[in-house]
Amino acid sequence: MYTKKIKTLLLAILLSISLIVPQVASAKTAKDSDEFVQALYDAISKRESKTTITYTGSDREQIFDNFDDLLTEAYQIDDDSTSSDADYIQGIFKSWKLSRTGNVFTISFSYHETLKETQEVDAKIAQVLKSLGVSSMSDYGKIKAIHDYIVKNVEYDTDLKKFSAYDGLINKSTVCNGYALLFYKMLTEAGVPCKIVTGLATTDGTQTLHAWNIVELKNKWYMVDTTWDDPIGGTKVYYDYFLKGSKTFDKDHMATDQFSLEDVLEQYTIAEKNYTPTASDIKMLTKASLKVSKTKTITLPIPEKATVKWKSSNTKIATVSTKGKITAKAKGTATITATVTMPDSTVKKITTKVTVTK
Repeated sequence: MYTKKIKTLLLAILLSISLIVPQVASAKTAKDSDEFVQALYDAISKRESKTTITYTGSDREQIFDNFDDLLTEAYQIDDDSTSSDADYIQGIFKSWKLSRTGNVFTISFSYHETLKETQEVDAKIAQVLKSLGVSSMSDYGKIKAIHDYIVKNVEYDTDLKKFSAYDGLINKSTVCNGYALLFYKMLTEAGVPCKIVTGLATTDGTQTLHAWNIVELKNKWYMVDTTWDDPIGGTKVYYDYFLKGSKTFDKDHMATDQFSLEDVLEQYTIAEKNYTPTASDIKMLTKASLKVSKTKTITLPIPEKATVKWKSSNTKIATVSTKGKITAKAKGTATITATVTMPDSTVKKITTKVTVTK
């Protein structure tokens, strides 16, 4: 795991590698800074390679001088209907070049992920979330199931050439930027508030650039670093950086972006202590339908030191393995029971009614 950390911290955000430039251009008009920001947002959202903005306001010198700030404002636009803007746009955005002739601003963009690739990511995420059954989970369950999926299915790119969620989800390899982007998008699609944090991480006294996430759970925000929970060359899922509070996380992670600013932090209640799961966090599918000979695996996210025992009320109708894999045997109904023993020895029983048809 520590080998992974060292590689991670050599990082991931060498933002001048692997140019991806879609062949798209547009022309827009703006009369004030708000319209200028909206024009930038529209262009980046469509992954345009170049846009020209004719600015009709009188403060064009100020617009030119403050372009960085205006671009930051474009990143902050967060449309509830999509998970592909806001933090995601900022994470896949690679570089820009600005020129001005009179009141005409010409901006060239490059990205780590094309619009088509983002659309592939969206389609794949929809499939994964459905297969995980997140709609029946608590927010804790969603966070853990998605964390575990990413750690199990993505490998860290030790060549430091892959930076996007597409690289992680489709190509199965990315650096910390891609891990954070994928976690952000999957949780956002699952309905759990999530943000991306960039800053410095420390290993053996050395600080390097890094990216991780914060997630909201029961009105507090907790830190998650899927990259550091994913060991190079190993298959074990770690939870050393899962739902951690600032007392633990801040020992080797330091934000240097917006989350280092007091006015931003006032909007987020960052927990000091690590999150402790309770029995109420453990939920699963309440009913399922299967045809004879078909199987279905129930994803039941439980804490690291919890245990679960599975049982079928009628093994002639449906059996269940120690991993929660249900196999339909004959027409009828059976109740699958998961008995979860929490780390504090609390016991919770959860059931799924399985209907088997021919």
